Amino acid sequence: ITAQEVIDLKRAVAKLPADEMELVIMVYYSGMPVKTYAEKKGLSYQQAMRKKTKVLEKLRYFVK
Repeated sequence: ITAQEVIDLKRAVAKLPADEMELVIMVYYSGMPVKTYAEKKGLSYQQAMRKKTKVLEKLRYFVK
């Protein structure tokens, strides 16, 4: 990954709503398992996975 790609990704994460940014920070930056994230947020594992998928799709769109 290039330095420019890192910058683009950080900008994309900054565009996310607070709850989606929190998911990225907890799961990807902090390395928290999705199951643990779901428990902390009062979500089922499946709900958390759907949210994660949605967030990743947004990030892909923002980075393009």
